[in-house]
Amino acid sequence: MEQNGAGFSYESPTEECSIFKNVVTQQRTGGMSLKIYSKEEKDRYNMTSLVYEGRMTCTVKGVTCQRWDSNKPHIPSYFIGRSDLQNWCQIKLSKRPWCYTMDPKTRWDYCPVDEISSCNRPPPLSLPGISVNVEHPYNFIAIAARYRCAKSLDSEPVISCPVTRCLPDGTWSSANVSCAKKECYDPINKTYNGSVTCTETGVMCQRWDSNFPHVPHKNKGRSDFGNRCVIQGYTRPWCQTVDPLVPWDWCPVDPCT
Repeated sequence: MEQNGAGFSYESPTEECSIFKNVVTQQRTGGMSLKIYSKEEKDRYNMTSLVYEGRMTCTVKGVTCQRWDSNKPHIPSYFIGRSDLQNWCQIKLSKRPWCYTMDPKTRWDYCPVDEISSCNRPPPLSLPGISVNVEHPYNFIAIAARYRCAKSLDSEPVISCPVTRCLPDGTWSSANVSCAKKECYDPINKTYNGSVTCTETGVMCQRWDSNFPHVPHKNKGRSDFGNRCVIQGYTRPWCQTVDPLVPWDWCPVDPCT
């Protein structure tokens, strides 16, 4: 068995689900750490070349992936009839491996696959009189970290991107955080009035009154929305992105408690 400098071998990846179903609870309490059981090189993915050849078979929430040659519970839009792909996560049209899920209420979700990262631990972020913590990796992404305020303030949300991402040169992108109590979304009434302007991977959101690089399929021409995340049409905040390869993605916004 040959290994590289990171301790990952070059053998064929194995079918696996390296995550527990209580991971969402662990993530919210801050005690979660990503567990990658497979040490095969192909079980990681490369953000730059968008290559993933692993065989992860579940989502970040521990839900089993649907087979690509199956129409239940969801009819696939990609890799239709590909029995050779079984129910392995894929990276097509996304910057992270994903799959359709066996949960009838969740059409698709990301997979808990580590990425090849060239950055060290993300830098600290400070605000006057407020402690800011960092969660890394964020949402199972080794190249992303999220800043969180230790307490919330009775202030209006400010334009912010609480996620920093690892850049190709080994540095972290700039990020800022809004500590306003209103910077959360109501999952019951499906409302969001915050001002986050980036995705969970730290990609900037596209303006809603812009047709480049994507033509908006909702909220088209809404200049009053700027490039802020919205909840219209979905159950949590999202936005279209400035990345030509990623039409849209979820935003780093928590539900109100």
